[in-house]
Amino acid sequence: MTLKTTILILGILFISQFSFSQLNGNVYIDANGNGTRDASENGVANLAINIQDDTFTVIDVLTTNANGDWNSTTQLSTGEYYIEVVQTDPNYPVNMTISEGSNPSLIQFVNSTVISGTTDLGFFPSGILQGNLFHDFNTNGIKDGSDVGIPNIDIIITDTLGITSILSTDANGDWSIVVPEGNTISEVDLTDPDFPFEPDPQTSGTNPTIDLVGAGENVESEPDGFYDPLLLVNENSIQ
Repeated sequence: MTLKTTILILGILFISQFSFSQLNGNVYIDANGNGTRDASENGVANLAINIQDDTFTVIDVLTTNANGDWNSTTQLSTGEYYIEVVQTDPNYPVNMTISEGSNPSLIQFVNSTVISGTTDLGFFPSGILQGNLFHDFNTNGIKDGSDVGIPNIDIIITDTLGITSILSTDANGDWSIVVPEGNTISEVDLTDPDFPFEPDPQTSGTNPTIDLVGAGENVESEPDGFYDPLLLVNENSIQ
């Protein structure tokens, strides 16, 4: 092998190792929540996109076109990058949850190819579901008088996409979560070690509960009231 041939091969390897390319992607409204942009679904136009390197330094600022597409003309080498849709942009979708991708989205670029992560971002219409868990001291099925919320109890949420989340009641027994529009199941975890009743007579609500949440709606699920039969027996014995 001649010296000229060796230099040529090394040059090709060097260029390959430090090859450059551009990124492109799409932001859209995922009307059916399937995590893929279908032909009938609309893009989000005039939305700011930031391309960041692995130190979160912005290296390119873009805007989606009428179809929700964006294209970076900045040459990028092999490495990790973050794609961030600017949430303070007035065109950022409100009352939405993300069904495809994440924000920001981490991608890995190797030899001009995205090998992990996604450059697309899908938004699914969503609303807020909230509820309350309380100790129904007088067993009348209404939170009143001396009734108090039950804190630190897990609430299991299964949204219309089949995704399960777990959250805990606050000091007042309240809980709240943003969910995709559609039927949402909420269930008080009666096996939670902090649940104070054994057994668990329920005076208000059902467990689990199904609520229909619409886009932009704030839905109040029927409060879940429970009482302690042992406490009730002791009060009656005192009388």
